[in-house]
Amino acid sequence: MGFFNRKDKDQLLDETDAKQKVIIQVRNFQDPVYSTGIESEGRTIVLEHDQKQRSKLHELSKEARGKINSQKITQVRNKIHQKANYEIETPSEIEELKQDYKTAKDQYRAIHQDWQDFRRIHNLSRHAHYPENHFNSAIPLVLVMLIFETLTNSFFFSLASEYGLAGGALVALLLSSCNILISFFTSMSSRYLNHYSLWIKALAYMLVIIFISTAAALALFVGHYRTALEKAPETAHLDAVQSFIESALNLETVSSWILAIISFSVFLVTWYKFFKSDDAYPGYGEITRKMHLMKENINEVSGDAHQALAVTKEKLENEFEIEIEEIKKVYNRVVDAEHALHLLSSEFACFIALQKSEYENFCLETRSLFSYQYSQANNRNAEFSDPVQEVTLQEESINESSNREAFRDFNLIKEDYDQYMKSILPELRESYFSKIDIFIKGLRDSFDGQI
Repeated sequence: MGFFNRKDKDQLLDETDAKQKVIIQVRNFQDPVYSTGIESEGRTIVLEHDQKQRSKLHELSKEARGKINSQKITQVRNKIHQKANYEIETPSEIEELKQDYKTAKDQYRAIHQDWQDFRRIHNLSRHAHYPENHFNSAIPLVLVMLIFETLTNSFFFSLASEYGLAGGALVALLLSSCNILISFFTSMSSRYLNHYSLWIKALAYMLVIIFISTAAALALFVGHYRTALEKAPETAHLDAVQSFIESALNLETVSSWILAIISFSVFLVTWYKFFKSDDAYPGYGEITRKMHLMKENINEVSGDAHQALAVTKEKLENEFEIEIEEIKKVYNRVVDAEHALHLLSSEFACFIALQKSEYENFCLETRSLFSYQYSQANNRNAEFSDPVQEVTLQEESINESSNREAFRDFNLIKEDYDQYMKSILPELRESYFSKIDIFIKGLRDSFDGQI
């Protein structure tokens, strides 16, 4: 049984202590006529238990009837209508993205204006040309040149160093670094050869000549130092300076010339690589990169905004769907209460029938015990003058009026709910989702404006 528990035969036998009482009756009175006192006790227990189950039925029925109402359904419906009719508010994160987008657009407009002014002032009609990774494109080759020149010179310079090859490598690294540093400044000066101002262009020519001369002098000095190391390693630095001053182009050995050519070639290669790492016109590549960076920033903010809008749209739709699921859950609880009310009546009727049967079994079992005990003790049959008295358990009819009223309420609730779910809610849902689409489209358009 789901709601009501009957007193079965064994429980009645235990609670009335029927077995012990039968034995005492046979032993003390020796009366062959069976007394129905034990059955009366059992009947009293069954009637008392029936009253408890009947009270339980009243409570459960009252609870079920209380759940058959449309109050919570109406509350959820009102929430759905409020959500569908109120204006959708822009989430705070979208507002922040709108501000970020506006800031990015303002920054882009400012740098774009600067870029246009730069082109106008410097009379530039072409676009800037430079590698995508800009300055970093020159780094690998420069490092290779630095290592190559260091390794080439380190062995010779180690002859004059008290630290051997390590000391020679350090000297070679310092000279090679100076050579590459000169090539960097030469490339920077070379861009100003294209400047619109004649004065700046003239100054750039002077600087380029100075830097090239310095690089050539450094390469020749390396060659002289190489020659001096072969003659007298102890005084090579002094002899190299004197030889360079007296005759800079007079390198006595082929090895010295090769070393000087390598040093100057490294200068030329790194100069070219540094020069090509940015646009040929000074400052044009830098301002163009800033403009492109601002544009990428706009695209990034716009992309974040579109993603956030997709999440917002899904969230708004899910919130509405959650309310729809909530009204279904509330209605299902009303349906469950109506089913429970039906089930209570049928189960209580079943309980009464089974309880009567258990009582009759209890009586028969008690009489069987008496018959067996008496025949064993007296070697004769017991006598049963009174038939088993039927226990009277009434069908529950007190709450029939209240139940009928609850069932009528349920039918009205069901009819109204079905009409709402089939006719009103779909139109409301379509209208609200259309409002969401318009709302999201308006926000999306604000992030797709012309720059």
